[in-house]
Amino acid sequence: FTPLYQHLRQQQEDWLADTALYRAAAVDRHLNHQENITAQITSRTHIREALEAYNRREISLAQLQQLSESKLLEALRIDDAMFSINRYDAEQQLVIQVSDTQRTEAMAPDLRTLIPVTVDAAEARVEVQTSSAFQDDLVVKATVPILNPLNQEQVGTDIALFSAEPLRAILQDRTGLGKTGQVVLVRPAAAGKSGQIWGQGLPINDLSPETLAVLMKTEVNQLIELGNSSQLGITVPLQNSDWRLAFWMDQQEVYAPIRQQLIP
Repeated sequence: FTPLYQHLRQQQEDWLADTALYRAAAVDRHLNHQENITAQITSRTHIREALEAYNRREISLAQLQQLSESKLLEALRIDDAMFSINRYDAEQQLVIQVSDTQRTEAMAPDLRTLIPVTVDAAEARVEVQTSSAFQDDLVVKATVPILNPLNQEQVGTDIALFSAEPLRAILQDRTGLGKTGQVVLVRPAAAGKSGQIWGQGLPINDLSPETLAVLMKTEVNQLIELGNSSQLGITVPLQNSDWRLAFWMDQQEVYAPIRQQLIP
């Protein structure tokens, strides 16, 4: 039975890895969707032209805000999770900030400090940010340059902030996780910053903080034993992010199909 056992065991471990990859792909699609929504806002011609006129000092800041704020407030309704749009000029100075006041007032005060005051990149990107390490508060920040469509010159930058509730729903979806499977996002410690885990509002099968820390230190796409070898886990990278998706399950459940096949 040894060759057959090894084959079946590998099948189950491949299934575990594929389940993690599938869930990570769902997270990536969600984050890409929010970046695309922000790109739709940057492409609006009328308010882009107003920003260009402001960059040339043909209109005042007050005139720019008068021309743009109502359009950006309308844009907030594109996605239910978006609660703030922040527009920067060509000199990377914040010129317009619109927010859904009901949503921002309902957020934890420290999360409101994530609303940016400067921007330092000319490439579109999406970031997941928490208010502090090991705290179950998170926002998604999408940064997209505003480009003139004729010469591709960057005339400004839009940063949109999104609630994490849709992302939380992806992690909490039990499809394919069996009885004991759990999913969280982890970000390893780097550049003097402590590691972060998001998703601890979920049951975590009594894994200790030390065991959870192992998930952040392990190389991606490698199966690891956790919880005194009672759990089998893996972390997989998210696209263009320093965050990873971690997935683990009781070993008894992972290998249960083998026993069903080999034991009459």
